Amino acid sequence: MAPVGGLGGFRLLRARALAAATATVAVSAVVAAVTAPRSTVAVAMGAGPAPFPSRPSVSCVDGPRVRKEVGSLTPAEWATYQRAVTGLHARETSRDRSTLDWFEHFVEIHAAHAAYAHGGAHFLAWHRLFLLAYENALRTVEPSVTIPYWDWSMDAADPAMAPVWVTSQLGKSADGGRIGAGERAAGHNFNELFVDTDGPHYVTRGFDSNHRGSMDADFFADKRTVRALWRDRTMSFADFATTLEYVHGGPHVAVGGFSGGDMIMLNRAAGDVAFWSHHAYIDFICAAAALATVEAAVRPHFASSGPAGAARGPSSGDARAALAVLKKVMAAARAEAAAELAAAEAEAAEVISMADAEIHEVEEEEKAIAKAASEEGAVSRTAGWLAAAVRGASSVGSAGAVGAAAEAAKLAALEETRTEAEASRQAALAELQARKKEVKRYLRVTALAGFAAINGIDAARFTRGEAPLERAEDEAEAEERAIEGTAASTLTARHTLMGA
Repeated sequence: MAPVGGLGGFRLLRARALAAATATVAVSAVVAAVTAPRSTVAVAMGAGPAPFPSRPSVSCVDGPRVRKEVGSLTPAEWATYQRAVTGLHARETSRDRSTLDWFEHFVEIHAAHAAYAHGGAHFLAWHRLFLLAYENALRTVEPSVTIPYWDWSMDAADPAMAPVWVTSQLGKSADGGRIGAGERAAGHNFNELFVDTDGPHYVTRGFDSNHRGSMDADFFADKRTVRALWRDRTMSFADFATTLEYVHGGPHVAVGGFSGGDMIMLNRAAGDVAFWSHHAYIDFICAAAALATVEAAVRPHFASSGPAGAARGPSSGDARAALAVLKKVMAAARAEAAAELAAAEAEAAEVISMADAEIHEVEEEEKAIAKAASEEGAVSRTAGWLAAAVRGASSVGSAGAVGAAAEAAKLAALEETRTEAEASRQAALAELQARKKEVKRYLRVTALAGFAAINGIDAARFTRGEAPLERAEDEAEAEERAIEGTAASTLTARHTLMGA
């Protein structure tokens, strides 16, 4: 089976479909209706301007829904989703288009509550209701549509090559450029997406979907790490929410990029369609962790407008100025990290080279001993026959035993040398991997602390998620080593049986 969309050769459609089949998100119907029924906001396309509701619907009056992972959507389902989004974007609130359209209103809601909706345990619940309100609005255009979630943990090895970055899905990207720049914006795709929030502008991203490695993979948790997080029952809900919010910052930084794409600035982030699929996956992780009932505690906060003037993040100008500083900080951090890794690799290479030389010397000596033993064996047998005839066999046997003991002692010493050299080699490799991990985490903390700072979030509180994330990464790594060890033992046992 060919990879989806010809991209992302490391993952097949079959893997996506299996993941979706075993891990779908059912949006619970337990959220009570807190606003007017959907019929009051349904507007026929082309029927003229429609006022945006003062309190968007956050109810599931039409029953439970299933959100699919992006890779399991059919072309027809993608077309339906694109029609829903572009239809919402086309729904004006004034005849002269002097006010925000419905899609832009949702971008503005996130901007207006950016600081309020982030930096605490309420992060998950607020965004759950925000997603639901947006999805309900989409369903006034396409009644069966749901937000597809992007399981970026399956793309963590090279997220820029994820199959979603094509015109028929979330749109192609170019570093610092518009979505689908230069391609036709006709139809219902997301090419040349333009919004009037935070100053009229084209939505941009900070990576090139045509080039491997153009998005920083260090900002994405892989599947094992994500699973370790949602299995961790030692964390309180507040700690879990803090950790997951910290993890969620990685894709915001990576997709937006330090060139200032919309996703890295919360005042603009919801204008990128990738935002909604990213947050739908965060909501999925929350559901998978069986923490899906907390929305009731914050429903009144979502329904209200929030403290006047206190919830919006920094202005666009302030955010861009801070982003320019962060870009320089990250450049310096990357240079420092590169120097650190170069020194670590040189140090490891020296130790490994010495160990390899010792191992090679041991192997050569072992070969020499084996060859000498073979030659001496032939001579000894001939000499033994003569000696046995003259003096008797006992003296020859005694001499042979002494020689064998000396040979065994020498071989044992060589084996000890080999073991010590191999241990030095493995220790050097382990130290290098540990330093690589430290550098990755240092860059991640620097970037995500900066992300928090430019968006008006308490960076110290935001980065508390680093320690639990590191614990989850270590647990996932240990699990992988255990699986590899079991596989290696099984393979050795099979070879032994086959040899027997």
